[in-house]
This record gives sequence, structure tokens and C-alpha cells, in this order.
Amino acid sequence: MTNGEPLDVNGFDLRGSQFENVKLSNAVFIDVDLSASTFEGVKASSARFTDVDLSKAFFANVDLQFGEISNCRLAGLRIDGILVTDLFAAYRKLQSP
Repeated sequence: MTNGEPLDVNGFDLRGSQFENVKLSNAVFIDVDLSASTFEGVKASSARFTDVDLSKAFFANVDLQFGEISNCRLAGLRIDGILVTDLFAAYRKLQSP
């Protein structure tokens, strides 16, 4: 395999592996277990996440400008310490006549 050639990995156990200075743009991840993984200095702009379990995930110093979240379970989700469900309830209360 040469540098820049696509790699097809299927059925491997790569637990505990470290990837540094790796380009994965346009990569496709299907049925991948990333639980307890750490991501630092990651660029995921224009990435698409569908049917993803991010329960108990922690995000800090994340740029979510112009992002979109839809059809998600938000129970217990906090942004800057505030429950998102409380934010929505307050918003709906302000919007009602």
C-alpha cells in the first residue's frame, strides 16, 4: 500500500491503536465502536453523523457554528451546565400566545 491509497479495513480489532497525523477525509465508518475513544485536534467540518450513540459523550472547545441537530434524544443533555430540555421548555413558553 502506498501513501494516499484507500484502505479497506473490515473485521479488525484495533482497540488501543493510536492514529496521529492521519487524513481520513471522505472516509466511511459503518458499524464502528469508538466508545471511550479520545479525539483531539480533529477536523470534522461538513461531517455527517447518522444513527450514532453519543450518550455520555463529553464535548469541550467544540465549534458547532451552523451545525444542525435533529430527531435526537436530549434527556439529560447539558450545554454550559443548562439542561437543553429546560431551554426548550423556556423557549416554548415565550413563544406561546
